[in-house]
This record gives sequence, structure tokens and C-alpha cells, in this order.
Amino acid sequence: MAGRGKKKEITAAEMKRAEKFARKGHQTGTICELMGWAHNFIEDRPDIRKRLTKMRAWHKDDIRSDQERIRKTDGKGISAAATMAIFQGKNELGQADKQETVLSGVVEHVVVNFADIKLAEKVNET
Repeated sequence: MAGRGKKKEITAAEMKRAEKFARKGHQTGTICELMGWAHNFIEDRPDIRKRLTKMRAWHKDDIRSDQERIRKTDGKGISAAATMAIFQGKNELGQADKQETVLSGVVEHVVVNFADIKLAEKVNET
């Protein structure tokens, strides 16, 4: 039975580049493609996977920080930056719009007596 062999060593520069991609929010397959690594390279290396997961967490924190900054400074209308922050929040952070339904006015209850309807139908038939 053939062994898997020695794990490929990566340089500090390669790790830094991969972390930069993860910090931008790239997923594992994209990072492997950009780095020229085999598609399962990161999955086979828990040390790298853990570091990249941490970088993706920082990416999400960056989005939240941007949203907070925009919330504090952009009170008049929605700018392009605010629109992008909303889009990223929904697509990368799982955020959703809060929807409320408010009912106003008088609510009327209508009681229908089906016997009266049948009687009216008979009268109309004759």
C-alpha cells in the first residue's frame, strides 16, 4: 500500500498570500486555485485550515466594522458604500432585513349564516 508521502512545505510568503486571500473572504477552493495548490491541499492541512478560518473571521469583522462606521457617518440617504455594506451583510454575514407588519383601523367580524344563503338562492331560483 503506497503512503501519502511527505506533506508539501509552504513558505512564509505563500502562507501570507493565502491569508490575504482568506481575509478578503475567499473560500478554500478559490484560494487553492489562486495559489496553484491541489484542490484538497488545505483540507489535508489542519494547521493551514485553522489559520485561514481565522482570517475569514477577521474578514467578517471588517464588514461589521464598515457597517458600524457607515451607520455613524451616513445618516442622510444611502450611499454606494452603505449599499455595499448591506449587500455584504446579507450575503456574507447572513443578515436580513427586519420586516414588521402593523395593522391599524377597526377590525370587523362578519358572521355568515349559510342557511340564509341557501334560502336566498332558492328564492332567486323561483
